[in-house]
Amino acid sequence: MDHQPNNSMPDHQELEMLLAMVVLGEATEEQLAQLNQLLLADAAAREFTCDYLAGEAVLQRHFQLVDRVALLHGTAHETHVATKQESGTTGRTELRAPHARSQSFGHHRLWWVAGLAACLLIGIAIANRDQLASLWIQQNAATANANLPERVGTLLAGATPRESLVEALQQGRPIRVGDTIDTNQEITYLHFDCGAEVLLVGPTQLSVVSPMRAKLLQGTLTARVSESAHGFRVDTPNSKVTDLGTEFGVSVAESGVTDTVVFSGKVAMEYREIPTEHEVKSEIALRRPSQSHLLTEGIALRVTEDGLAERIVSVTRSDYPLPGAALALKPDAAPVIRDVWDNLSTRDTSKAYQIVHGGFVEDAPAFVDRKYQWNGISETYGLPKMLRGGDYIMPFCDDKYQDRIEVTVDLVQPARLFVLMDNRLSVPEWLSSRFTDTGYDVGIDEDDFSVERSWQKLDKGPGVSLERSCSVWYIDVPEPQPVVLGALDPPIHWRVMYGIVAVPLETAMAIAPEPAMHHQPKIGSGLIHPGVLPEPVADCEIERALKVEQLTLGKPSDDDFAAAKRGLVFRAETLGGQFMPHPDTLMLENNVAPALNDGLTARNYDDLERNFWYNGQGRFSLDLQRPTKLQSIHTYSTHWLDRSFQNFTVWGARSEAMPAVDFETATDAEGWELVGIVNTDVLDPGGIHASILTAGESGMGPYRHLLWIIESTDRSTFFSEIDVYEHQE
Repeated sequence: MDHQPNNSMPDHQELEMLLAMVVLGEATEEQLAQLNQLLLADAAAREFTCDYLAGEAVLQRHFQLVDRVALLHGTAHETHVATKQESGTTGRTELRAPHARSQSFGHHRLWWVAGLAACLLIGIAIANRDQLASLWIQQNAATANANLPERVGTLLAGATPRESLVEALQQGRPIRVGDTIDTNQEITYLHFDCGAEVLLVGPTQLSVVSPMRAKLLQGTLTARVSESAHGFRVDTPNSKVTDLGTEFGVSVAESGVTDTVVFSGKVAMEYREIPTEHEVKSEIALRRPSQSHLLTEGIALRVTEDGLAERIVSVTRSDYPLPGAALALKPDAAPVIRDVWDNLSTRDTSKAYQIVHGGFVEDAPAFVDRKYQWNGISETYGLPKMLRGGDYIMPFCDDKYQDRIEVTVDLVQPARLFVLMDNRLSVPEWLSSRFTDTGYDVGIDEDDFSVERSWQKLDKGPGVSLERSCSVWYIDVPEPQPVVLGALDPPIHWRVMYGIVAVPLETAMAIAPEPAMHHQPKIGSGLIHPGVLPEPVADCEIERALKVEQLTLGKPSDDDFAAAKRGLVFRAETLGGQFMPHPDTLMLENNVAPALNDGLTARNYDDLERNFWYNGQGRFSLDLQRPTKLQSIHTYSTHWLDRSFQNFTVWGARSEAMPAVDFETATDAEGWELVGIVNTDVLDPGGIHASILTAGESGMGPYRHLLWIIESTDRSTFFSEIDVYEHQE
């Protein structure tokens, strides 16, 4: 049957739609037949088809006419890399004979390519197809080889350790534009030359569309994208996910529902809502405008079959193993936490809790919206044994602001459930009434989350670079059931949301108790809190003001009992150079610190002459010259930002000789009595922070010596003045 060319131009919109369906592997038999008729009847259609396919970088792939199948681990787990001509679709088409081509394969090249593309892409069979293809390859071998699709990366079967990745990539199998990767393996690794790393979690089917674009047809992938590959895109049947510098996961169910989870950085997600049945029957345009969302770290959204976006409340991290990450391995033990949810609406948050089975170890990520990590308090002892390897939940740190939140943890087996509560917070009633304090603490290692914390960097291992401590509370849950947790009391900015860990109850009860001191912070470490100290003698009041005149707890004085004019001096206790004041602060002979009792207040918010400060832990003492009963101790600090915060303990000694000042625990503080604990972190930063220690009518002491232990911070307090008042009978 001979078809004469028709030079009329077809409806390009219709033709483009048909070609798109073919390229994506979604064309129906009816659409294939319709496209076949267009190609047979119209030269312009064939020319347009060739241009379209060349633009998609797919047509050249099919000139190879070679089955490219990688059977990578036998029949039980296989990865199949295929081109479109491997389809078993049958049909019929007709092409011009080879001799009808021009000698140069120039002017009529597009006609031949379009005809061959129709034969191979659509899979329409003719009796001598193999002979025709063979003849074409023999006569145009050089041209065909030159037109091979671009290699875009390398495929590796299974997870590959980072240290051996370079060598493995040299032995891996090339992937090219047009490849479809169909894998039943647990893990298949794709390294795109652009800098994107992709893990496929079998069973998964993925098509490679271009060097910077892939289409996930079904299954799950995760991606880690370097800066060079920003803009890397993953399409699904109902959405498009474009990387903006991130680690993310995408999952497509058989129904076409798409889940997108952002683990780090951000992505742009675009989707289109499906018209309702009423809209289909009306005159309203059937294609609604695309919806776009910027998804940032911790956010997870689901696009339903109807094209509606919904919050995903929780995801399991082992379902989304990241390239090169330890979380890629699924735990051997049965899970303890089945699910977690809250009472927040989509208007309140779009973030998803992340459940990590068996993942509570040193440097475990703490929150979905912060790059903070859990660590043991002690370098020697690490995390408490009862917590190690437990299931844990990564909540949202910003939920510290949600004053009505209820978090429900669904336990799948009898368990010991732990709550890790920020020690800077008061203990909420829901926690103290139902849970028991273990006496253990764990630490949080924080990164430079904000400009105010730009100096903070993550470190590795327990006991180093810790900015926060959390007390460990527990409740035994003898039967599988949901457990409801409450909000922080009160919600506050300079705090973190609590952590949640669960271990099998039988396992927890079999672990021998450890000494509490192995998992408690040292005095001066920056992590100390009332829970690991004896009851202080004095109560503490604090306030913040912008000017001295606005203070209500009393103003700095040069006539108090400890004033310099009375001959008393503050001395820095350096312990052989271990705790040295900042080099810019004034320290006289014999370690005298005159700024602490000269009666002079700071002239501005960054007065280097009239302030005394450390960068880290510090200790200074005051000899009262005689046993003295005290009425109050006033401390003033002044700075434009966070050096105004006060965080220290005051100790008193009754003996004539000052006891040793190098203790790190209350047990070792021989001869010292805890007078008071001061922490102004609940105040806003900057300005003047003032604290006062008082013990009512009975007073404090009598003491001969006072010792201030300044808790270690990267930016410690600018002390402007300390006033001590004698008790009046």
